[in-house]
Amino acid sequence: MQHCIREGIISEIKDQKIARRLLSMGILPGEHLYVWRKSIFGGAFYIQVGKQFLALRKNELNQIHLK
Repeated sequence: MQHCIREGIISEIKDQKIARRLLSMGILPGEHLYVWRKSIFGGAFYIQVGKQFLALRKNELNQIHLK
């Protein structure tokens, strides 16, 4: 099993435009987020929120603040 790069509870999403998009995908404050790995070319990160797995761009992931 892989080890996650980063994990924590989502405390806030800074950028409002990105926040609306992430909230629509179920990435909500209070949810546990795991960052599993970086994509091959480094443009995206594979994350898990709850039972769903997603890929987020680096700038999107940087807007998510964890506790």
